[in-house]
Amino acid sequence: YQVTSEVEVILVNDGTCDRSMIILNNIINSLNIEKKSCFKILEQKNFGQSIARNNGLKFASGEYIGFLDADDLVASDYIDTLLNCMKKEADIISYNALAFNDLTNEKLWNLNSNIASGYYNKDVNFLKFAFKECSWQPWLRIFKKDLIQNNYFPSDVFLEDVHFCVEAYLRADSIHHVNKELVLYRQRPDSSIKILSQKLVDSYKAAINFLESKATNYPYVKYSINKLQIHYYYHLFETEDLAITLKKLFTDNVVFYVKCRIIFKILKFYLLKFDKE
Repeated sequence: YQVTSEVEVILVNDGTCDRSMIILNNIINSLNIEKKSCFKILEQKNFGQSIARNNGLKFASGEYIGFLDADDLVASDYIDTLLNCMKKEADIISYNALAFNDLTNEKLWNLNSNIASGYYNKDVNFLKFAFKECSWQPWLRIFKKDLIQNNYFPSDVFLEDVHFCVEAYLRADSIHHVNKELVLYRQRPDSSIKILSQKLVDSYKAAINFLESKATNYPYVKYSINKLQIHYYYHLFETEDLAITLKKLFTDNVVFYVKCRIIFKILKFYLLKFDKE
Protein backbone atom coordinates (compact mmCIF):
# COMPACT_ATOMS: atom_id res chain seq x y z
CA TYR A 1 0.00 0.00 0.00
CA GLN A 2 1.27 3.49 -0.93
CA VAL A 3 -0.28 5.28 2.04
CA THR A 4 2.18 6.75 4.56
CA SER A 5 1.73 8.78 7.74
CA GLU A 6 1.91 11.93 5.57
CA VAL A 7 -1.30 10.99 3.79
CA GLU A 8 -4.93 11.27 4.89
CA VAL A 9 -7.47 9.16 2.99
CA ILE A 10 -11.13 10.15 3.32
CA LEU A 11 -13.58 7.56 2.01
CA VAL A 12 -17.15 8.72 1.49
CA ASN A 13 -19.83 6.04 1.43
CA ASP A 14 -22.56 7.51 -0.77
CA GLY A 15 -25.26 5.14 0.45
CA THR A 16 -23.95 1.95 -1.13
CA CYS A 17 -26.19 -1.12 -0.76
CA ASP A 18 -23.61 -3.77 -1.71
CA ARG A 19 -20.71 -5.32 0.23
CA SER A 20 -18.28 -2.50 -0.54
CA MET A 21 -18.07 -1.23 3.04
CA ILE A 22 -17.53 -4.73 4.43
CA ILE A 23 -14.65 -5.27 2.02
CA LEU A 24 -13.25 -1.82 2.75
CA ASN A 25 -13.34 -2.25 6.54
CA ASN A 26 -11.70 -5.66 6.26
CA ILE A 27 -8.83 -4.14 4.26
CA ILE A 28 -8.36 -1.23 6.68
CA ASN A 29 -8.49 -3.52 9.72
CA SER A 30 -5.75 -5.67 8.22
CA LEU A 31 -3.31 -2.72 8.22
CA ASN A 32 -0.90 -1.82 10.97
CA ILE A 33 -1.94 0.88 13.45
CA GLU A 34 0.06 3.64 11.74
CA LYS A 35 -1.53 3.08 8.32
CA LYS A 36 -4.97 2.38 9.76
CA SER A 37 -4.97 5.83 11.38
CA CYS A 38 -4.62 7.45 7.93
CA PHE A 39 -8.17 6.45 6.94
CA LYS A 40 -11.43 8.24 7.72
CA ILE A 41 -14.83 6.93 6.62
CA LEU A 42 -17.78 9.27 6.13
CA GLU A 43 -21.31 7.93 5.77
CA GLN A 44 -24.11 9.66 3.87
CA LYS A 45 -27.33 8.79 2.08
CA ASN A 46 -27.16 8.44 -1.70
CA PHE A 47 -26.89 12.18 -2.39
CA GLY A 48 -24.52 11.83 -5.34
CA GLN A 49 -20.95 12.56 -6.29
CA SER A 50 -20.94 16.33 -5.75
CA ILE A 51 -22.24 16.21 -2.18
CA ALA A 52 -19.92 13.29 -1.38
CA ARG A 53 -16.91 15.33 -2.52
CA ASN A 54 -18.11 18.45 -0.72
CA ASN A 55 -18.51 16.47 2.53
CA GLY A 56 -15.01 15.08 2.08
CA LEU A 57 -13.66 18.62 1.63
CA LYS A 58 -15.18 19.68 4.97
CA PHE A 59 -13.22 17.01 6.84
CA ALA A 60 -9.94 17.18 4.91
CA SER A 61 -7.03 18.50 6.98
CA GLY A 62 -4.10 18.12 4.57
CA GLU A 63 -2.13 20.89 2.90
CA TYR A 64 -3.12 19.49 -0.51
CA ILE A 65 -6.39 17.84 -1.52
CA GLY A 66 -6.97 15.38 -4.34
CA PHE A 67 -9.93 13.34 -5.55
CA LEU A 68 -10.30 9.81 -6.84
CA ASP A 69 -13.36 7.97 -8.10
CA ALA A 70 -14.06 4.54 -6.67
CA ASP A 71 -13.70 2.73 -9.99
CA ASP A 72 -10.43 4.31 -11.16
CA LEU A 73 -6.87 3.10 -10.59
CA VAL A 74 -3.63 4.88 -9.70
CA ALA A 75 -0.02 4.25 -10.65
CA SER A 76 2.19 2.43 -8.15
CA ASP A 77 4.12 5.67 -7.51
CA TYR A 78 1.09 7.99 -7.41
CA ILE A 79 1.52 9.15 -3.81
CA ASP A 80 5.32 9.20 -3.85
CA THR A 81 5.37 11.33 -7.01
CA LEU A 82 2.88 13.83 -5.61
CA LEU A 83 4.64 14.09 -2.24
CA ASN A 84 7.85 15.01 -4.07
CA CYS A 85 6.03 17.56 -6.24
CA MET A 86 4.54 19.24 -3.17
CA LYS A 87 8.01 20.46 -2.22
CA LYS A 88 7.72 23.09 -4.96
CA GLU A 89 4.55 24.42 -3.28
CA ALA A 90 2.57 25.11 -6.46
CA ASP A 91 -1.10 25.96 -6.02
CA ILE A 92 -2.09 23.05 -8.30
CA ILE A 93 -0.18 19.92 -9.29
CA SER A 94 -1.50 18.33 -12.48
CA TYR A 95 -0.53 15.14 -14.29
CA ASN A 96 -1.57 12.74 -17.04
CA ALA A 97 -4.11 9.91 -17.12
CA LEU A 98 -4.70 6.92 -19.36
CA ALA A 99 -8.27 5.98 -20.31
CA PHE A 100 -8.98 2.27 -20.71
CA ASN A 101 -11.95 0.13 -21.69
CA ASP A 102 -13.61 -1.44 -18.65
CA LEU A 103 -14.61 -4.57 -20.58
CA THR A 104 -11.47 -5.28 -22.62
CA ASN A 105 -8.74 -3.36 -20.72
CA GLU A 106 -7.80 -1.83 -24.07
CA LYS A 107 -5.85 1.45 -23.83
CA LEU A 108 -8.00 4.18 -25.37
CA TRP A 109 -6.46 7.65 -25.08
CA ASN A 110 -4.30 9.88 -22.90
CA LEU A 111 -5.31 13.00 -21.02
CA ASN A 112 -2.92 15.95 -20.52
CA SER A 113 -0.06 14.09 -22.22
CA ASN A 114 0.62 17.00 -24.60
CA ILE A 115 1.49 19.32 -21.72
CA ALA A 116 5.21 19.47 -20.96
CA SER A 117 6.46 18.92 -17.42
CA GLY A 118 7.23 22.20 -15.71
CA TYR A 119 6.42 24.87 -13.16
CA TYR A 120 4.06 27.45 -14.65
CA ASN A 121 3.68 30.74 -12.81
CA LYS A 122 0.76 32.82 -14.15
CA ASP A 123 1.65 31.45 -17.57
CA VAL A 124 -1.04 32.49 -20.07
CA ASN A 125 0.25 30.10 -22.76
CA PHE A 126 -0.03 27.18 -20.35
CA LEU A 127 -3.57 28.23 -19.40
CA LYS A 128 -4.55 28.49 -23.08
CA PHE A 129 -3.35 24.93 -23.56
CA ALA A 130 -5.19 23.68 -20.44
CA PHE A 131 -8.46 25.31 -21.51
CA LYS A 132 -8.11 23.90 -25.03
CA GLU A 133 -7.54 20.46 -23.51
CA CYS A 134 -10.76 20.98 -21.49
CA SER A 135 -10.07 17.95 -19.26
CA TRP A 136 -11.52 19.21 -15.99
CA GLN A 137 -11.79 15.95 -14.09
CA PRO A 138 -10.68 16.73 -10.49
CA TRP A 139 -8.61 13.51 -10.24
CA LEU A 140 -6.27 14.93 -12.92
CA ARG A 141 -4.72 17.26 -10.36
CA ILE A 142 -4.42 18.03 -6.66
CA PHE A 143 -5.06 21.42 -5.09
CA LYS A 144 -3.64 23.44 -2.24
CA LYS A 145 -6.35 23.48 0.40
CA ASP A 146 -6.14 27.26 0.79
CA LEU A 147 -6.80 27.68 -2.95
CA ILE A 148 -10.18 25.92 -2.88
CA GLN A 149 -11.64 27.43 0.27
CA ASN A 150 -15.36 28.10 -0.34
CA ASN A 151 -15.18 26.38 -3.71
CA TYR A 152 -17.65 23.52 -3.91
CA PHE A 153 -19.05 21.14 -6.51
CA PRO A 154 -22.57 22.15 -7.59
CA SER A 155 -25.16 19.45 -6.96
CA ASP A 156 -28.01 18.23 -9.17
CA VAL A 157 -25.97 18.66 -12.37
CA PHE A 158 -23.51 16.65 -14.41
CA LEU A 159 -20.21 18.26 -15.47
CA GLU A 160 -19.81 19.64 -11.95
CA ASP A 161 -16.05 19.24 -12.42
CA VAL A 162 -16.01 22.13 -14.90
CA HIS A 163 -17.34 24.56 -12.29
CA PHE A 164 -14.96 23.44 -9.54
CA CYS A 165 -11.72 23.01 -11.47
CA VAL A 166 -12.03 26.08 -13.69
CA GLU A 167 -12.65 28.22 -10.61
CA ALA A 168 -9.51 26.77 -9.03
CA TYR A 169 -7.40 27.38 -12.16
CA LEU A 170 -8.54 31.01 -12.34
CA ARG A 171 -7.57 31.52 -8.69
CA ALA A 172 -4.16 29.82 -8.98
CA ASP A 173 -0.87 31.68 -9.33
CA SER A 174 1.25 28.59 -9.99
CA ILE A 175 0.66 25.16 -11.53
CA HIS A 176 3.21 22.35 -11.60
CA HIS A 177 2.56 19.77 -14.32
CA VAL A 178 4.08 16.29 -14.29
CA ASN A 179 4.03 14.62 -17.70
CA LYS A 180 3.40 11.18 -16.25
CA GLU A 181 0.39 8.86 -16.17
CA LEU A 182 -0.65 8.70 -12.54
CA VAL A 183 -4.32 7.73 -12.97
CA LEU A 184 -5.98 5.01 -15.03
CA TYR A 185 -9.41 6.27 -16.10
CA ARG A 186 -11.98 3.50 -16.47
CA GLN A 187 -14.42 3.97 -19.38
CA ARG A 188 -17.84 2.41 -18.79
CA PRO A 189 -20.79 2.41 -21.24
CA ASP A 190 -23.23 3.23 -18.41
CA SER A 191 -21.41 6.39 -17.30
CA SER A 192 -23.79 9.27 -16.48
CA ILE A 193 -22.23 11.52 -19.14
CA LYS A 194 -22.61 8.86 -21.85
CA ILE A 195 -26.29 8.16 -21.36
CA LEU A 196 -28.33 10.76 -23.21
CA SER A 197 -30.81 12.66 -21.02
CA GLN A 198 -32.35 16.10 -20.66
CA LYS A 199 -30.34 16.53 -17.46
CA LEU A 200 -27.14 16.01 -19.43
CA VAL A 201 -28.17 18.63 -22.02
CA ASP A 202 -29.11 21.08 -19.25
CA SER A 203 -25.80 20.39 -17.49
CA TYR A 204 -23.83 21.26 -20.63
CA LYS A 205 -25.75 24.53 -20.86
CA ALA A 206 -25.10 25.31 -17.18
CA ALA A 207 -21.37 24.66 -17.60
CA ILE A 208 -21.24 26.86 -20.71
CA ASN A 209 -23.08 29.67 -18.90
CA PHE A 210 -20.61 29.42 -16.02
CA LEU A 211 -17.64 29.64 -18.38
CA GLU A 212 -19.16 32.56 -20.27
CA SER A 213 -19.43 34.44 -16.96
CA LYS A 214 -15.64 34.13 -16.61
CA ALA A 215 -14.60 34.76 -20.22
CA THR A 216 -14.65 38.57 -20.08
CA ASN A 217 -11.86 38.70 -17.51
CA TYR A 218 -10.08 35.54 -18.70
CA PRO A 219 -10.18 35.37 -22.52
CA TYR A 220 -8.59 31.89 -22.73
CA VAL A 221 -11.73 30.44 -21.12
CA LYS A 222 -13.32 30.66 -24.60
CA TYR A 223 -11.39 27.54 -25.66
CA SER A 224 -13.30 25.38 -23.18
CA ILE A 225 -16.56 27.12 -24.13
CA ASN A 226 -16.00 26.15 -27.77
CA LYS A 227 -15.35 22.53 -26.89
CA LEU A 228 -18.37 22.20 -24.61
CA GLN A 229 -20.64 23.90 -27.14
CA ILE A 230 -19.85 21.20 -29.70
CA HIS A 231 -21.02 18.54 -27.24
CA TYR A 232 -24.02 20.61 -26.10
CA TYR A 233 -25.52 21.18 -29.54
CA TYR A 234 -24.90 17.61 -30.61
CA HIS A 235 -26.71 16.30 -27.52
CA LEU A 236 -29.47 18.84 -28.17
CA PHE A 237 -29.78 17.43 -31.68
CA GLU A 238 -30.15 13.93 -30.23
CA THR A 239 -32.83 14.94 -27.69
CA GLU A 240 -34.77 17.40 -29.86
CA ASP A 241 -34.57 17.34 -33.65
CA LEU A 242 -32.48 18.79 -36.45
CA ALA A 243 -34.65 21.87 -37.11
CA ILE A 244 -34.70 22.98 -33.46
CA THR A 245 -30.96 22.41 -33.08
CA LEU A 246 -30.02 24.35 -36.22
CA LYS A 247 -32.36 27.23 -35.34
CA LYS A 248 -30.80 27.51 -31.88
CA LEU A 249 -27.29 27.08 -33.26
CA PHE A 250 -27.66 29.99 -35.68
CA THR A 251 -29.46 32.33 -33.27
CA ASP A 252 -27.11 31.75 -30.32
CA ASN A 253 -23.77 33.49 -30.03
CA VAL A 254 -21.59 30.66 -31.35
CA VAL A 255 -18.35 31.18 -33.25
CA PHE A 256 -18.20 30.05 -36.88
CA TYR A 257 -15.60 27.34 -36.18
CA VAL A 258 -17.87 25.70 -33.60
CA LYS A 259 -20.90 25.88 -35.90
CA CYS A 260 -18.93 24.08 -38.61
CA ARG A 261 -17.79 21.36 -36.20
CA ILE A 262 -21.36 20.77 -34.97
CA ILE A 263 -22.82 20.61 -38.48
CA PHE A 264 -20.05 18.18 -39.46
CA LYS A 265 -20.93 15.89 -36.52
CA ILE A 266 -24.63 15.97 -37.44
CA LEU A 267 -23.89 15.21 -41.11
CA LYS A 268 -21.60 12.38 -40.05
CA PHE A 269 -24.44 10.95 -37.95
CA TYR A 270 -26.81 10.98 -40.93
CA LEU A 271 -24.22 9.51 -43.28
CA LEU A 272 -23.53 6.63 -40.88
CA LYS A 273 -27.27 6.08 -40.42
CA PHE A 274 -27.80 6.07 -44.21
CA ASP A 275 -24.90 3.66 -44.68
CA LYS A 276 -26.41 1.21 -42.17
CA GLU A 277 -29.78 1.34 -43.89
